Amino acid sequence: MNLTPYYDRDGITLYLGRCEDVLPQIGLVDAIITDPPYNIGTPQLITFDNHGQARQRREVGKDFGVFDEGAVGPETWMPIARSTLKEGGVIVSFYGAKAMERLLTADKDLQVIQDFHWIKPAPAVPMRSVGFSWGTESGYIFRRAGEKHKHNNDAGISPNWFLTHRCSNNEMVGHPTQKPFELARWLVNHWSFPDQTICDPFLGSGTFAVAAKDLGRRCIGIEINEGYLKIAIERLRQGVLL
Repeated sequence: MNLTPYYDRDGITLYLGRCEDVLPQIGLVDAIITDPPYNIGTPQLITFDNHGQARQRREVGKDFGVFDEGAVGPETWMPIARSTLKEGGVIVSFYGAKAMERLLTADKDLQVIQDFHWIKPAPAVPMRSVGFSWGTESGYIFRRAGEKHKHNNDAGISPNWFLTHRCSNNEMVGHPTQKPFELARWLVNHWSFPDQTICDPFLGSGTFAVAAKDLGRRCIGIEINEGYLKIAIERLRQGVLL
């Protein structure tokens, strides 16, 4: 594969392609910080009670688009990501709660340092009228077995959770699972240092790249969807969108 940047400016280098093809060719980075597809893009059959009338059963939601259907799983991309880390580098990754075991068991040569959680003050109403609403999204921080990791203590002491609302209409840019900028900035700030290079192999609409640029980091981003890549580039050109 001929590795040619789609965008290369101000310390941000973006590639159009599959992460498993591009990631082995980018060289070494200081951290992988990403929000990968959760592989949960399957509709559910829900029974609706039509105000006392005939009950209806139909497919609804959890369809996050082609990028989540059969997308590369952590057992494929995490070993590749591990091989791209400099000594002491970390992998910081969100993942879906129902499939978190896949992330945790994807690579036996990685060790968990810590978990982290995004707490949503106003979570979406669940499709089913049972159980809790999904008020958190979580992930883990990994290091290579036997290595000492690097944490940016200059970022200050923080709990392992971050409280912020889902993206507002002003921040939304057209990606179905977009993370808030301040959440991305929190992770980049604590798990990398100024002038270091982070990589997001599932760039989406570019939130981690925008956070990296805002914090004085370099960033390599990989995205399979050209439309999302163009959105990311526009965000980088305009600066932080809040």
